[in-house]
Amino acid sequence: KSGDALGFSDDMEDFCAFHQCVYDDGFDDDYTSQYGFSQASQDYQCQCQYNLWDCKYGSGCYGLREKALDCCANGGNSCECLIKPECDNGNEGKCTDFAEYCCTDEDKECKCDYFTKSCNDDLVEGGTTLFDDFVYGACGRRDQYCMNCDDIYSTDSDPPIIAHCKRGCDLWDSLCADYAGHACDIAAGRCCGSFTSDDHNSQCYCDFYKYAEDRFE
Repeated sequence: KSGDALGFSDDMEDFCAFHQCVYDDGFDDDYTSQYGFSQASQDYQCQCQYNLWDCKYGSGCYGLREKALDCCANGGNSCECLIKPECDNGNEGKCTDFAEYCCTDEDKECKCDYFTKSCNDDLVEGGTTLFDDFVYGACGRRDQYCMNCDDIYSTDSDPPIIAHCKRGCDLWDSLCADYAGHACDIAAGRCCGSFTSDDHNSQCYCDFYKYAEDRFE
């Protein structure tokens, strides 16, 4: 019997290799039945297997993907073949993915490097909101892994809680000079404690914003 449009009958081996990877990586039948194949395909450790299958029977091979699949077919893993090249090509989301899914929890230097790459791209682009692009994104995680600062967090309804952190203050003060905007908001928190933080210093906070305004006049 010839294969159907998805190629299942022609080459079950590739399809099964992907699903075996997903299963081995912690996804179970209940997950895939609840969220569907498209969700399982986002398992970052199994991107080689998924893309090798999808290249043959799905959306095809193109651009960086074609080069990446050569890497996958020659024994490379999903992180080095598919995620890192896109990060290096300027895809900030893939830099965050690499830090989250490819660096081990113990390898803080790796997480620092890749969260920094993603954060820097956010700063260059200017971001859209303090909450989404900076606080809960790569910049907050960069503070945690590079500066040993407490993570930036928030309750359901409050603004972000940014605790004082000397190393973070030095870093964000320089970023405030280069990028202004949200970078200065985070700098104020790292230098003085945000007004939602237990270590908030109101005089320091006012002085910092006066200093920032004078700097940009």
